[in-house]
Amino acid sequence: MTASPPTLLVWLLAASSATAGTLQIGITSSVEFRDDEVRAAISITNSGNEAALAVTPSLRFAGQEAKGETAAALPPGTPLEADLAVPVENLRDGRWPFEIVVEYADLNQYPFEALQVGILQAGSPPAAKVAVMDLESEWGGSTGSVRIEVKNLADEERRVRLRL
Repeated sequence: MTASPPTLLVWLLAASSATAGTLQIGITSSVEFRDDEVRAAISITNSGNEAALAVTPSLRFAGQEAKGETAAALPPGTPLEADLAVPVENLRDGRWPFEIVVEYADLNQYPFEALQVGILQAGSPPAAKVAVMDLESEWGGSTGSVRIEVKNLADEERRVRLRL
């Protein structure tokens, strides 16, 4: 099974004493189960106007993490490719979340992360028993609120746990 989540772009305005530059980190990936592993082919781009420093990709799945090699710099217009794998054993049928994380720093050495999240499907999981009917969020500064409406699609009572 393969998942190709949408490209994630992270915009960062980085100021320095001489000039202000921008970092615009994009992540594209192809993630699949193969040979008792979750494998990710990752491409990282910087379409800003200054280099990202200490760029390290990683794949997180089921409590495990595989980190790629750290690139000293990612100049604008130059892609960084990484192939990462996490071992999995006895994976049940279902829908499983994964994360692709790119750690990097701006020219002032401030650390940042870009994040891409997706779902892999293993086998033939049963139909969903709970559906998200509505999702609203409001953010202002460093705080905000989220309202999520879920609907039970099963005949029996269900418990739902939501994490942000």
